Amino acid sequence: EFNTVLPNSYISDAGNFVPTVLWASLNREPSEEEWSYWTNRLAIAQAQSPAQLLIEAKAFERSQFYSAEYINRNRSDEDLISDLYSAYLQREPDEGGFNGWLGVLRDINAQGGNGREVVLRGFDESVEFAELVNNIAPSEGVGGTDPGSVRRATAIRQSVPATMIASQTYNVSVTMRNDGDTTWTEGDLYRLGSQNPQDNTTWNIGRVQLPAGVAVAPGAEYAFNFPITAPATPGTYNFQWRMVQDAVEWFSDYTPNVAVSVSAPAPPPSGSTTNLALGKLATQSSTGWDAPASRAVDGNTSGAWVDGSIAHTDYEAQAWWQVDLGGVRQINNIDFWLMTECCSSHGNFDVMVSDDGSTWTSYYVAGYVDNGSVTVNRSGRYVRIQLRGADPLAVAEVQVMGW
Repeated sequence: EFNTVLPNSYISDAGNFVPTVLWASLNREPSEEEWSYWTNRLAIAQAQSPAQLLIEAKAFERSQFYSAEYINRNRSDEDLISDLYSAYLQREPDEGGFNGWLGVLRDINAQGGNGREVVLRGFDESVEFAELVNNIAPSEGVGGTDPGSVRRATAIRQSVPATMIASQTYNVSVTMRNDGDTTWTEGDLYRLGSQNPQDNTTWNIGRVQLPAGVAVAPGAEYAFNFPITAPATPGTYNFQWRMVQDAVEWFSDYTPNVAVSVSAPAPPPSGSTTNLALGKLATQSSTGWDAPASRAVDGNTSGAWVDGSIAHTDYEAQAWWQVDLGGVRQINNIDFWLMTECCSSHGNFDVMVSDDGSTWTSYYVAGYVDNGSVTVNRSGRYVRIQLRGADPLAVAEVQVMGW
């Protein structure tokens, strides 16, 4: 079992190092699995050399402060520095040191840099931390038997724009150093994996593979250069990565988390929007009276059945018609024309927009209408018209205006 050690107490052995750092960074005890995994890694490194123990201790410290769990604590700049003193130096901050690090952090942020990353690296490379780690005694009852291959990596650098335009593609780079004793190859499933949250596909990619024939030997660095696509919806999104050997384990530093601001494309000059739906792939919940969905994107807005331009479903609950724009686009407004005669429902329906075909934003249209327009001012790939009740749906034309 592990011993709970509160922040600011002296780390006497490797077995207490893990809970001490967890309390200081994440304000909790380690799980049995966490304690066993990291304590064994520290013991193995300690048996090899003091230098190797310091490398392992740094990897453990960084893995906590770069983790999604720590980031989600939303610690202030002052809290971060106090946490670093507790985790790295096992003491309360002195006033001069605290104010000095806080000034460094804020000055670098003001210049557009990542102040938190610089300060964390400063503690990581401090002489005081190295001396503390060097004084750790071997843990009694903690295994130091090498379990086999040791997988380690250090995040060296990364390059990613801090601001992006929705749905645009950007080239980014993440450089990792192999600090383990195995060679990384694609054949052995060594890859760069997305974090915060783990395995996300926010950037349209969740794994970055090594090219065929590339082998990253122990001690070597490798730059993963790859394209990403910004999310279609404006907002702030996390960019963070870590090494993984798929089907074995995650390992290595987390790269510094970058909160990327994604904004909507600038609108085109007035009057330059186009009908994005014209001639695109259209579908509907059913087809009645031999009236296919494609008729509602043929450019003919006539609501008269005799003109042969009506898309018509059977009688059913929540009948719908939909068009796929072929990719996420910026939509200003959606104009629609319905059949103007006979029997189909012309009211109580939703105009719906989605980037991915599964999460929708709805715009309710009440009453009975022959035509209308809905302003949306958002991104979208799929546009749907769906009845709220049970009736046939008859659509003459849908124009999705945007760029």
